[in-house]
Amino acid sequence: MPLPLLVALIVLLLAPPSLAQALRTAAQDHPPKFSRNADGQPTGISIDVMRAIHRLDPSISFVGEDRVMPLKRIERHLEDGDIDVFFGILKNKHRQDRFVFIEPPLYTSANVLIARRDDPIEIRRLEEIRALGKEGVVMVTVGYAQVEQLRSLGLLVDDKSDTLDQNLHK
Repeated sequence: MPLPLLVALIVLLLAPPSLAQALRTAAQDHPPKFSRNADGQPTGISIDVMRAIHRLDPSISFVGEDRVMPLKRIERHLEDGDIDVFFGILKNKHRQDRFVFIEPPLYTSANVLIARRDDPIEIRRLEEIRALGKEGVVMVTVGYAQVEQLRSLGLLVDDKSDTLDQNLHK
């Protein structure tokens, strides 16, 4: 997040209610951060955080939480100033150089490695995947920070899908 945008955000957060403004955001198809309930309304941890902030200070509101887009596009919109804030982006060196992250994090999450039910292999460590060679491909959603980390460990990564659901149906 550029410094002028950060200053504007701080001013907005400290401003009296007469200067209320809606912060532009976006959603990502990634439960539990963002999902949709049975009525198609946005829900998830990030939505809960936005609602809690608004309850604590009604002068702060958010728009765009129902606009779902891939993470790469969200990052580009943050850089271009088309959105003001995003909840639930993983902090890594590349992003830390471009955006401002609040501390402490709103929540932490753990990554889980899954295999297809009919796959005869049982993976307990990443080294076992690397030993599979070309058969040991890890599928990760495009734009996720884990891609960089997994590749740095020498793993083959397929990051061509926009959503977790697309990866699960490959």
